[in-house]
Amino acid sequence: MTTETESKMELDIIPFVRVGPIYLGAPRAEIRSLLGTRFRSYMKTPASIEPTDHFLDLDIHVFYKNDSCKGIELFVPNKPTLLGHLIVGRPFSEVVGWLESLDPSVDRDTTGLVSRQFGVSVFAPNAKTAIQDPVESVYVFIRGAFGT
Repeated sequence: MTTETESKMELDIIPFVRVGPIYLGAPRAEIRSLLGTRFRSYMKTPASIEPTDHFLDLDIHVFYKNDSCKGIELFVPNKPTLLGHLIVGRPFSEVVGWLESLDPSVDRDTTGLVSRQFGVSVFAPNAKTAIQDPVESVYVFIRGAFGT
């Protein structure tokens, strides 16, 4: 992929299936081949069981379980959309208002929200105190995560 393409990557979220060309459930080797070789594998949290791949040029993190993709986290400059609505970079208040109108069971906390209906978790570090701040990332997960 070229730098121009990477800086404008638009990725449609299909809940529980894929984000753009990245399929949930796909093997690690397939995802690495698709997204390129410039990545860093690391344990994202102390509780991590398997390493996360951070694709450096794309600002995409891919999480694995048993070497299969269990989740995809997207950051700016990516433009992930759900049902045609941009998620990352928009004010948290707009994203939460829109998602709650579609999924009344959205769970909000101090750093964002989870929609089990749409298989997404939205990260906005100051969601409780600064709801106009932009969403920093969206995590798209497999069915079975977050109690789905």
